[in-house]
Amino acid sequence: MSRICGRSARLFVPALPVKANNADFLDLTGLINDTDFRTNLRLVNYSDSDVWVPLTLFDSNGNQIGNGRSAQVRGHSTKQINEIAPWLGVDGDMAPFSVRADVTGVEAQAFATVVDNTTGDSVAFLSSFSGENRLWLVGVASLEGVNNSQWRTDMWLYNPTGDWLAGEIEFVVGDSPSDVYGFEWPTLGEHRIKQYLDIVGEEINLTETRGYIVLTGADGGPAPQVAARTYNLDLAGGTYGLNLRAFGEDDLLLPGDVGYVVGISNSADQSVGFRTNLGLLNTDRDGWTGVRLTLFDVSGAQVGEPVEMNIAPGVLRQFDIAKKFGVGDVTGVASLRIEVTFGGGVAAYATEIDNRTQDSIYIPAQRKLMGIAR
Repeated sequence: MSRICGRSARLFVPALPVKANNADFLDLTGLINDTDFRTNLRLVNYSDSDVWVPLTLFDSNGNQIGNGRSAQVRGHSTKQINEIAPWLGVDGDMAPFSVRADVTGVEAQAFATVVDNTTGDSVAFLSSFSGENRLWLVGVASLEGVNNSQWRTDMWLYNPTGDWLAGEIEFVVGDSPSDVYGFEWPTLGEHRIKQYLDIVGEEINLTETRGYIVLTGADGGPAPQVAARTYNLDLAGGTYGLNLRAFGEDDLLLPGDVGYVVGISNSADQSVGFRTNLGLLNTDRDGWTGVRLTLFDVSGAQVGEPVEMNIAPGVLRQFDIAKKFGVGDVTGVASLRIEVTFGGGVAAYATEIDNRTQDSIYIPAQRKLMGIAR
């Protein structure tokens, strides 16, 4: 995990897995090009050879627009294209839009950064379509924040397949999983985007709540690709916001799995520096799940005793990590080990928060590799 500093809201830079890509196309969605935001795109080439990657832009209705162009990416290198929409021949407002990279036969990855033109703050969206039937989007909110501002969540659904996609969206209140608000998303044609701005406050008409969204494809089919952010409209309380990760079955920690969150920061003075919260979602709505948490300082020494937790069915637990281990009055950096001891799959992530502005970054737990990919 890495972060780029210099402004209050930092950009989370994921450690990309060095492995062969099985897809012929990488799709990025939820992208914006207007007076307020611009979008940059980066391509990663894991192979030995230089490659040319064709890029195509689609508007929200699934229409290809602009000039398709190819970008050269040298072997074991990256290529960044600033302001991808004008680069592809599209001027004027585009919100939202998607970009497809044709990586047939290439070991590659792609991600985009949507940048606030006023502040320079940005979030990263990965090419993330899994083809799985169910996804969990954790960290969704409609909630009052600092400076009397309101946090909210925007979500974009995108269909990168050649088939029509249909299914259901459920918003689940995090600490009260019996409170479920479900509806169907409109059937999506190829390359189409469905945009939900302030999905909890506007679409579901709830306030002062947080939780998670479950997306399920109809008739066993795939859920769409998701891009989402939780953010604060008040510039004094945060700018572009927190980009959210959609967890598929393969991203969950199961009994016997071990995950890590690295780069945890805590400041004893809550008016400066950072604090880090942990989110643990028990995706099993029928059974309890147990986790064991162990904290390590920068030298690798264990901090205190491990914390054992049992999480009720369907519940999302969120808390300050340093305070949970009794070291909230200590300034430092640490790492956290997460072990699932029994029960169902756990979606685990951390949010590292700027104490001054309340801006934050989203850090999914990374599974410890045992030598065999699950």
